[in-house]
Amino acid sequence: RAQYRRCQRGRLLRFSYLSFRGTDSTIVGWKEDFNMAFRCPVPAQESAARYVDEAADAIDGPLLCGGHSKGGNLAVYGAAMCSDVARERIERVYSHDGPGFVEEFLNGNAFADLSGRIDKTLPRSSIFGMMFETQEDYAIVESTEFSLLQHNPFSWVVDGRDFVYCERLSAGARYVDGSIREMLLAVGPAERERFVDALFSVFEATGAERFADIAGNLRESLPVMLQAAQGFDKDTRRFVSQTIVAILKCALLPKRPQIDMSTAGKSLAEQLEAWQSELLR
Repeated sequence: RAQYRRCQRGRLLRFSYLSFRGTDSTIVGWKEDFNMAFRCPVPAQESAARYVDEAADAIDGPLLCGGHSKGGNLAVYGAAMCSDVARERIERVYSHDGPGFVEEFLNGNAFADLSGRIDKTLPRSSIFGMMFETQEDYAIVESTEFSLLQHNPFSWVVDGRDFVYCERLSAGARYVDGSIREMLLAVGPAERERFVDALFSVFEATGAERFADIAGNLRESLPVMLQAAQGFDKDTRRFVSQTIVAILKCALLPKRPQIDMSTAGKSLAEQLEAWQSELLR
């Protein structure tokens, strides 16, 4: 279910800015981001490339492309895969916490031609912007929120005409990225698709619309997810459990998610470990 939207804003000084809308915060929106781990192009990416060409035909002068979340990914893809004539007019591309790409795209000539014009920004606790392969250089932005809520760009700290930057990603962002990347990069696209479909079938079994609803009601959601995942093979169960536990720890134990935090509530860490052990039996 595509959630692709596009809008074309008026001229900013001498540029025209082509803006690409991303996904929302629902589980359906999350799955669109995860689908990029094994599929390129997705329909929205193909639409993005066509849109850049259409806009370039209709507008004179230099172009900027940009977007947030999936929109950042679409901006990069559209700018890379549009016609050579249109790409030459693109001055900069802005990806704000946008997911990365499969390796084949990153190794292509179109991305190589564009890569020096990409500005990527991530919040300190980025999960989405660190997803999958990323060769884009990125700057890290401070946020007034914590953990998963930092994905909201309206929480990013601004000073004057620029963001307030920091030096490194949070421990939570590095932990989730390492947990997901380790499993997905070890298998091919077909296995990645199977893993992602399994993960989201477990999420959807809870009846929750957003991941925050799952995290906020673990007493009910953990047993439901356990039952939904029981029929998977061992490798799939390992991916599902490792990913869910990593995201939950990042959301609920944001300071040091890589270890158990007795100060944050030993019972929570024990719940997650017990749930993961049960699933991997």
